[in-house]
Amino acid sequence: MVPAPRIYNRLRTVPGEGASPAEIAAWGFSVVQIAPLADASGSRSLAPWTDLGLAVMTEVWPDHSWTLGSPLQRLEVAIRTQLERGVAGITCRHAHEIPAEAWSPLLQGLKIAFPAAWFCAEALGRPIGEVWTLQGAGFDFLFSSVGWWNGIDPWFLEQQALFPAVGRSIGFPILEPGMRAAERLERFQFVSLLSAGVLLDAGDEAGIAAEISALNRWKATQPRRRAESSVPAPGQPPSRVIIERMAPELDGGGFPVKRIVGDALQVTADIFRDGHDKVSAELRVQQFGESDWTVAPMLPVENDRWSGQAVLDRVGEARFVIAAWTDHFASWVDEVTKKRAASQPLRLELAEGRALVAAAVSRSSGAVRAALTAVAQRCDDPAESETRQLDLLLSRLVALWMAQAPDLADAALSPARAVTVERVAARFSAWYEMFPRSQGTVPGQSGTFADCVRRFPAIRDLGFDVVYFVPIHPIGEVNRKGRNNHPRAQPGEPGSPYAIGSPAGGHTAIEPSLGTLEDFRGLIAAAHAHGLEIALDFAVQCAPDHPWLKEHPQWFKRRSDGSIKHAENPPKKYEDIVNVDFDGPDWRGLWDALRDAVQFWIDEGVKIFRVDNPHTKPVAFWHWLIASLHERHPDVLFLAEAFTRPKMMRRLAKEGFSQSYTYFTWRTTKVELTDFLTELTRTESVEYFRPNFFPTTPDILPLHLQAGGRAGFRARLVLAATLSGSYGIYNGYELCEAGGLPGKEEYQDSEKYQFTVWDWDRPGNIKEDIRRLNRLRRSSPALQQFANLEFLSASHPAVLFYQKTLGRDRVVIAVSLDFHQPVQTEVVFPLAAWNLPPGGRFVTEELFSGYRQEWIGDRHVITLSPAAQPALVWKLL
Repeated sequence: MVPAPRIYNRLRTVPGEGASPAEIAAWGFSVVQIAPLADASGSRSLAPWTDLGLAVMTEVWPDHSWTLGSPLQRLEVAIRTQLERGVAGITCRHAHEIPAEAWSPLLQGLKIAFPAAWFCAEALGRPIGEVWTLQGAGFDFLFSSVGWWNGIDPWFLEQQALFPAVGRSIGFPILEPGMRAAERLERFQFVSLLSAGVLLDAGDEAGIAAEISALNRWKATQPRRRAESSVPAPGQPPSRVIIERMAPELDGGGFPVKRIVGDALQVTADIFRDGHDKVSAELRVQQFGESDWTVAPMLPVENDRWSGQAVLDRVGEARFVIAAWTDHFASWVDEVTKKRAASQPLRLELAEGRALVAAAVSRSSGAVRAALTAVAQRCDDPAESETRQLDLLLSRLVALWMAQAPDLADAALSPARAVTVERVAARFSAWYEMFPRSQGTVPGQSGTFADCVRRFPAIRDLGFDVVYFVPIHPIGEVNRKGRNNHPRAQPGEPGSPYAIGSPAGGHTAIEPSLGTLEDFRGLIAAAHAHGLEIALDFAVQCAPDHPWLKEHPQWFKRRSDGSIKHAENPPKKYEDIVNVDFDGPDWRGLWDALRDAVQFWIDEGVKIFRVDNPHTKPVAFWHWLIASLHERHPDVLFLAEAFTRPKMMRRLAKEGFSQSYTYFTWRTTKVELTDFLTELTRTESVEYFRPNFFPTTPDILPLHLQAGGRAGFRARLVLAATLSGSYGIYNGYELCEAGGLPGKEEYQDSEKYQFTVWDWDRPGNIKEDIRRLNRLRRSSPALQQFANLEFLSASHPAVLFYQKTLGRDRVVIAVSLDFHQPVQTEVVFPLAAWNLPPGGRFVTEELFSGYRQEWIGDRHVITLSPAAQPALVWKLL
């Protein structure tokens, strides 16, 4: 429970006036209230208070002036901003302007994200009934009107009986100009003794500071008063309905689950109550940018498990809650039906049924009100017999009308849960990674954005929809790397694009050899014209001559000799890169600069970012950056290049990354692949973790592909493209580029350090395989999913046999993991799952050969050959 605060209010204080932090702390106050923090200085500007043990609170107001988003969502943004900057408490002015059912999920979510935060409602001067509607909203405190009470009138006693259900009280004295010190002290004592917490405006301590100090210190030692109990007052019993085991839920609601726009959000929970009364329930969903809640009925499944669903039709973070209540009319129907079957008298029960309908009329509107009014009139008609009245009230039609006018007086609300709704590309996309400078045709010379544009038709023809560029920023000249990662570049060598920054600019500039910003804008337009989307690499690192080192030296940690340690991942050394210092004194300024860099490219039309090594930067930074950008750009996607420990990889996904690289690159055996994919598709990972399978990257040429030949490239392509909804290749994969450094997973003559000119049609390429696979992926809803993966039985230990199905769309895949020898295996098709009898017939069309075949029964022997076809992909017809 949050301790009742003793607040020194500096909200209206002129800068330079008012007591010092040391004086405020010495007088026994626990909290100082200040104006909202207007910049990102955060904890630095709060340090004078917090270093002395004072918590800081501020105020927010509902904003009805914007046209973007709802007042509630703008309020949430304002609150989150203050809490992220170190504020502990929030005064919610005019809290009555937002209903409790909207406050409740908002405050629940904020308390999950900021467990130490507390919230105070202000609705001064509003009628008791209006303030009372805030009960159950989740406020910790409520500002009290005790300062205006004369000690006699009954209105304050009425408030004291009701308002603790809204929040524990915070009182403040109403002082008039010229009031004597003794009188001011008396009023402060009066409100302090009648309230859980107390607030004093700055300057009102003049002449009575010692007495205030003594009272504050005494108050700090007192236990919570019975009058301040948050248990609802008599006459307002808590709901008897219980909601448990809500799903989907991630870490107790600590993180949002993920869905794609257009998905049906299926929500389940255990819902029940004591006794024999019936319950009803509904799912409420508030989508991004909306103030209203979409309501969908929930229905019982079995054993008090209920289920409901709502379609998510807007990109952005949505929230959902379950409301459940005693269904008095359904309970009445159940009781009367049983008594009627036993031929018991029902005169009083009939009167109760009429009363339930009459009450529902007052709650309803429109067509439902008209229908229920007609029912009530028929039940009041003396010409209608009791039997006919009962028949009417027990009819299915009346039950449907009554269900649309529920009595929510005892409704229970579940904790609010969040769901991140992203666009389709977050789950289904085909990526083509390229070095823009290697798209040219002149040896030893950089390609340009114009060269990239010339390649767009061919890339689109292969079926890709995302073209991913490695960093396009100016490349550092200091410690520039040479060919094959040589520590010193020769004249004319371009260096690594990951050594970002030079006198030509930093993270918001373009490498001059590629073109200009105007050229980039033309490239974006050309990509869109070809149905392609550009993804940029966001690497949080700098070359030694990045402008930031001179402009912001505080962002870098220096060694005892004044130098800056270059980046390392032992035994690898990156002498051309230095890392920023996330623990430095101006860490917030660094955060802002990095966020602004991403915002710059968003403004230029980029909506996808591949993030380099996010696992080596603070998790809290990524949460903040992604959340702050999603406030206005919920359609921006982030791919985490996090080849790291499983828990860190998963945490980054929870914090907001849309996709992640995975260990697929190194999973080569049947057991490894089966175990790995089962973990991703059959555990809670499916709620938030979306893989993007890359067989190779510029940094990783796996040994199994260096030795696997063309068959290895073909097989791994099929695995990547059919196991995951999103996959990608690094340019050169289509050419089966396998030249590696001996004993290392690195390319020989890597284009990371040199200009490369490719022959995109060289013999032995697998472009037709890529084209066919991507065409099938686009036409097959089943292949656009991930959690629908099911492994099937194949007798050979080197054959992976699996299917993906969605409705009537069924695709079955067999892949040989032996890239050197033909393999023969018995496979078992899942006829029962396809609703076919044993010995049933089915017809398939194989992707690569186009061959149509009729099969009889479930068991068949197939052959996979490295030379002919290492993988077979069948679509059921």
